[in-house]
Amino acid sequence: MTGQTIVNLGVFAKGEIPETLQITIQDADGVAINLTGMTAEFEIVAVRQVVAGLGAGTPSIPTPLSGITQYVWVVADFNTVGTFRGQMWVGDALSLKIASSVYQYEVEEITTAPSV
Repeated sequence: MTGQTIVNLGVFAKGEIPETLQITIQDADGVAINLTGMTAEFEIVAVRQVVAGLGAGTPSIPTPLSGITQYVWVVADFNTVGTFRGQMWVGDALSLKIASSVYQYEVEEITTAPSV
């Protein structure tokens, strides 16, 4: 058994909402999987704490033949300081379920607002 890959998305300011996350679902050889007829769900968990409302954004499969999924972040995903991990799941509503790598990000309190 191999370990799960963790992709670090970086550090974000509390309340920040980054660009839509795009994930290509691939097989063990790195080839995109055809996701036609499948649905997507993006699960987010907080590391070392409990946070309600995570992962309430919109997952989608805009390009099924190319294995491309997307997740549109929401405020709740970045409203609490801490470490978070998310993973895209796709499935066919019967027995097939496929998971992406794990995507980790940090949310920190910003003490001084930038002058933008």
